[in-house]
Amino acid sequence: MKKKKFAAFFTALAVGVSGMVPVSAMLSEDEQKAAYIEKAVKEALSAQTEATTEQQKEDETEAETETESETEEKTETAAEEEETSEAETENETEKAASQDEKIIVAIDASHQEKGGDLEEEEPIGPDAEEKAKGFSEGTSGTVSGLTEAELNLSVAEKLKKQLEDRGYEVYMTRDNKESDLSESERAKNVNASGAQILISLHANGGEDSTENGVEVMAPSYENPYWKDRTGNIKKSNALADIILQSYCEETGLNAKGLYNVDNQILLNWSEIPSVVLEMGFMSNESDDAYMAEEEHQQKMADGIADGIDLYFGRS
Repeated sequence: MKKKKFAAFFTALAVGVSGMVPVSAMLSEDEQKAAYIEKAVKEALSAQTEATTEQQKEDETEAETETESETEEKTETAAEEEETSEAETENETEKAASQDEKIIVAIDASHQEKGGDLEEEEPIGPDAEEKAKGFSEGTSGTVSGLTEAELNLSVAEKLKKQLEDRGYEVYMTRDNKESDLSESERAKNVNASGAQILISLHANGGEDSTENGVEVMAPSYENPYWKDRTGNIKKSNALADIILQSYCEETGLNAKGLYNVDNQILLNWSEIPSVVLEMGFMSNESDDAYMAEEEHQQKMADGIADGIDLYFGRS
């Protein structure tokens, strides 16, 4: 994200921002947005730290279970193997550093031009009895005439290029109009891709043509389909906060808010921090006209990429 977007951080901190974003006359709207993003970044980093600490505890517990005989045997051969051990440690450290630098982002351009059986249902999550439709046509533009599937893929392609230019690797659930994958199939493919996060691109629609703006969705802490309720769910909500604010700051579109949902198939089947971004309302003339422009789609992609940079501490 551009440095000018962080200028308000320091002013906000000076007046006492600590975790929560106060609604105060002392803070301008830009300063409040900056402090809000900073809070979300801290949430993401906190979740990552908690996960690392938990892993360290597990490692320590495993180490304590070693028997005395194993320890004595290691002591006898320690001097002989010290040099080899140091070399192996260096190699492992270099390998870990290399892995840390490799970040894979999964992008889901939701819906498709060639849909599957629109009546076919699938479980809304692992081992779920409840089912929902795994395919949907999506919405379409009031003034642009674009289908949601077209818009989502166009922005996804721009986001892919932007992220690759910034050094990320990208996995796309679909890169053409002919893909025919259900929600759970997309999530399973993402899980197998090695991606660290998933961004699913959507566009909203509704009967009220005056409704406009941007929404993000993430799983709730009570979601029954996520095994990890404190790590990945916390990261998902932090990522959603960051994406919403950076996207709206870049595009100027209205931020409607973050919503926790537990019936979204893609989110429920995902095993990594995941966010559904409703980029705007295609049923609203202003939002639809904005999103149809190539120049604006680039801004949309830039805003999402800025948020991903923030989440991974690359800003």
